[in-house]
Amino acid sequence: MKRSKSEVPKPAIRVLKEGTCRSLSGKSTLIYHFGCTAASEVHFRIADNTGGGFYSDEWISFIAIQEAFDRQPKGKPIVSHILFSLFNGRSLNTPAFLLAVLKAKGW
Repeated sequence: MKRSKSEVPKPAIRVLKEGTCRSLSGKSTLIYHFGCTAASEVHFRIADNTGGGFYSDEWISFIAIQEAFDRQPKGKPIVSHILFSLFNGRSLNTPAFLLAVLKAKGW
């Protein structure tokens, strides 16, 4: 029996670090979490946005983030659109928020 994506159990994730940074537009402050599973898989999520814009608070694995960047053609500018597929179409803002955090962290 095949389960839908929403029926697949999600691993428990422990928050390791909470941080803040400005959004790419500079209009709001983002609060983000870094966490890990019991198997030491690192994940990320947006926890809050002072600007009131919608966002998804789902956990995204750093492996998936790295794979998205690996698909980016070399020499092309990095834009948040390359991260859109990670969020299942739930928010147009969240990929840009993720990019803002990665940029703020120097990644």
